[in-house]
Amino acid sequence: MTLAADAPAVARRQPADGEGRDRTAAAAVDPLITIVIAAHNVDDFLGPTIASVLDQTLSELALVVVLDRCTDGSLAVARSFASDPRLVIIEAEAGGVSAARNIGLAAVKSPYVLFLDGDDLLAPDALDAFLRTFRVNPESVAVVGGHSKIDEAGNLIDGETAADRPAFGATDALGQLLARNMIVNGGAIAIRTAAARQVGGFDPRIRIGEDWDFWCRLALLSDFATLGQRPVLLYRQRRRSAFSQHGLASADLDAKAIDKVFDLPAVKARIAPRKRARLQRNAAIDHYWATARTALYGGNKKRFVQLLLIGLWRFPDSLFKGFLVRYLWRKGLIRLGLTS
Repeated sequence: MTLAADAPAVARRQPADGEGRDRTAAAAVDPLITIVIAAHNVDDFLGPTIASVLDQTLSELALVVVLDRCTDGSLAVARSFASDPRLVIIEAEAGGVSAARNIGLAAVKSPYVLFLDGDDLLAPDALDAFLRTFRVNPESVAVVGGHSKIDEAGNLIDGETAADRPAFGATDALGQLLARNMIVNGGAIAIRTAAARQVGGFDPRIRIGEDWDFWCRLALLSDFATLGQRPVLLYRQRRRSAFSQHGLASADLDAKAIDKVFDLPAVKARIAPRKRARLQRNAAIDHYWATARTALYGGNKKRFVQLLLIGLWRFPDSLFKGFLVRYLWRKGLIRLGLTS
């Protein structure tokens, strides 16, 4: 399936001489929102990602690209957009995506910020939609939109569009996040910069689930506004994504983010012990099966079957949640070659 109408352009517009230059120069001085891209060796995808930001219908933006220990052509790709004054390139030895994002956050001068992965694409009007929603929800610390998943070639994945999953609700953001990581990717959520700094940004000690931990801490401040199922992001599924490398390399579940969030004093104060234990179990299940799905998307059928068998033994209550059975029926059998 090829990209539908909600897919942003991957080639930059070429304005006529002088067209748009004054506008972008002014926007660089006083941006309304900053997009932070923390990138590590994604030169195959970084160009379209940067273009999807700079070609937004909202021009009053800044783009901070943090290149963390890149040894490929990512720097050259980023520099190919250097004529746009809204772009700032930072070369860093951050040592991880959380530290790189925090470097970008420190450089933000706008009231709003969005953290975009270096291989994903923003919908053309995503930033306009986020800011309009912030204006009518002044009490919200963040706005969440929908996302559709694409493969490495940029094709929409059947059954994985924004319309195929429930929208993030307008109330009880913390409860929704503790029940399941419904946001999934940072490109689908815009945040008030002051709130992002108030909670301390991303935790560099956490390698898996660092974004979910960040969003949960934000949700302790206030609820999130929502765009419903409106797709603002095309979330690329790659065989060598950071999650697949860290998530599949470990023999056991990395529960640092889960343990940290459920041990937060504010979470303990809000949620009764029995319910908290149930939610923590659900979070562990959700994380485990996300790891299994990543193996399947990556074409690692042997690893998926291994995780499937271990998961059914370790989390037999997964079957009562229903999502596993539906997922296997819709995706697993086809990808394993057991049906057409």
